[in-house]
Amino acid sequence: LGMDVVCVGDAYLSDSEFDELLNTESITIKATPLTDIVEELEFFDKEYILRKDESKYFLRSSSTRGIKLQSHNTLKKLEKYLIVVDNINMPRYFGELEIIKNPIVNDGSMNVIGVVKEESKTLIDLIKGGQRIKFKL
Repeated sequence: LGMDVVCVGDAYLSDSEFDELLNTESITIKATPLTDIVEELEFFDKEYILRKDESKYFLRSSSTRGIKLQSHNTLKKLEKYLIVVDNINMPRYFGELEIIKNPIVNDGSMNVIGVVKEESKTLIDLIKGGQRIKFKL
């Protein structure tokens, strides 16, 4: 990642997660799909660059913005580690992929497509805007 020194304040970060942070251009997040819709499953096959304008609530990528998905699986309360995509009810952002960092109420504009697996959850708090991520199912 172009650094000389890395300090990580997570006592539970595994050696493989630490190696992942240091030795790859993109960070792999292990995920479980919560959809069977082909167009949504395709989101797990891409690499993403996270937006640099970080949000308190999401890690987000706009590289898939413009993909129109119908509204479904729009849980009212979105918990940390859920993977969502903005649907057609969010006209400016539809198609944008997000990983929930803090619980938020869903107004019906975000489809839940997956969840971060337990072994990758510690990465979510360490990943910052501008970094590359990809998913492994």
